[in-house]
Amino acid sequence: GGAFGNDDEPVRWEIGTTYALFKYDYFRDVEERSNVRTIYVDIRGKLNDWLEVKGNYEIEQFNENQRLQTIIIGLTQSF
Repeated sequence: GGAFGNDDEPVRWEIGTTYALFKYDYFRDVEERSNVRTIYVDIRGKLNDWLEVKGNYEIEQFNENQRLQTIIIGLTQSF
């Protein structure tokens, strides 16, 4: 695996890849996946002094030709 990104404010981003021999999914039922290659994009940006928006996209290829895509969007408030 590896990653490339920018850590300067106001927008931070990272693009990378990882590998895991086994990975578990706990969202519904516990599911085990093997030989998982993950490609991801992570973006964070400050909207103002107290609000940050985060976005993450992952695509996982596992068990030869199966794929799983995940999108996560969040807001963080600091006070």
